[in-house]
Amino acid sequence: MINQPDLLQRAIEELDNVVVKDRLVQESDIPSLNYVKACAREAFRLHSVRNFNLPHVAMDNIE
Repeated sequence: MINQPDLLQRAIEELDNVVVKDRLVQESDIPSLNYVKACAREAFRLHSVRNFNLPHVAMDNIE
């Protein structure tokens, strides 16, 4: 979004419309934030979390 400021501006406008500027985002606001949710899904699609997970089994035998 840093490379595309118009997308960032649209997300900020949606936040300003749904969430009043003098409070934080509440869980009840999330269903109304469709564009922000889409941005988050796209970020997770591009930068998957699974690439950073540690292995779930030992790499060496421990005695």
